Amino acid sequence: MNASRRVAGLAVAFLIGGCGAATGPALHPGAVMARVSSPRSTSAGAPSARSTSSDDGIPDGTTMSAYHSQRGTYEVLVPNGWARIDLPTGASFTDTRNTVRIETRAAPVPPTVNSARAQLNGVAISRLGTVVRKGGQAIMIAYRIDSLPDLVTGKVVKEHVERYIFYRPGLEAILTLWGPVSADNTGPWRTISDSFHWMA
Repeated sequence: MNASRRVAGLAVAFLIGGCGAATGPALHPGAVMARVSSPRSTSAGAPSARSTSSDDGIPDGTTMSAYHSQRGTYEVLVPNGWARIDLPTGASFTDTRNTVRIETRAAPVPPTVNSARAQLNGVAISRLGTVVRKGGQAIMIAYRIDSLPDLVTGKVVKEHVERYIFYRPGLEAILTLWGPVSADNTGPWRTISDSFHWMA
């Protein structure tokens, strides 16, 4: 299926969600990506629903390369060869089963556990707290959400999401990782979240 049809389908999913905020109980993170995708997109949008199996995770030993923000404010490792979409706020990388997205936004005050919880009002959060990564302290949120409907079959599956919010004065970096609940992404996701660090 070509990129325009996939992105159009994701945009419809966003409208059906009926939520104008960045996050919400009916809003899959991929729907936000469809909303902000630009003509600079290099491939199709976020993964839609698909069958899940034990090999849905990112293989251990996957080669990764550093992604630098356009303004040189941060660096993070992403898997080589994944389809990339440039966003006004950052970039997203997907292999159709798993996605890594990194974005920044202005933030006059540091994030807290309570402010992070408020962003996901109505979503069943499985983990929420402060974690320490090599690049510094972050607020980490883990939750499950329904996938976007498959554009052919309409099938919806459960996906696991981890979101890390890093902060420096005036700016947040939001690293979001998601994939099928059947996938064991513990190692690769730790490598990616550990790799984030602020630059200039």
